[in-house]
Amino acid sequence: MSFVSVRPHFRSRMIGLNYTEHTDAVDFENVAATLLDNSFHMETSPISGAAANQRDHKFDYSMVLRVFKRGFADPVSMYDDADQDIEDILSDLLSPANRLGIDIKDIIPESINKLPLSNSNDNDLIIEFNFTVKIIMCF
Repeated sequence: MSFVSVRPHFRSRMIGLNYTEHTDAVDFENVAATLLDNSFHMETSPISGAAANQRDHKFDYSMVLRVFKRGFADPVSMYDDADQDIEDILSDLLSPANRLGIDIKDIIPESINKLPLSNSNDNDLIIEFNFTVKIIMCF
């Protein structure tokens, strides 16, 4: 029951799906061209508290997971194929065996967006997942 379990959990799941981590902790936009296809970046957003009883405090830990895809010569197919990538990632992360545990109580998908890498590069894609990770900590 710890905040420190969230990022390693997402990291291990994504590496298990054969993605490579873009390890810049803050700036996701400077991903190297050699890592642009099938890489991911994690960003943690605000952590908010929720209801508590005498010992257990509930927290919502916001996680943004970005997956980078190259369009190469066929960006339309890449956009179409991104739906399969989305399904594969969600199938893994949201499997009850992976999302309902001791440290992480639940993973809730909030939104998924397909975005161009930049205004000047719409041949490459970022799939942006927004999750809320439910954590209960005892104090």
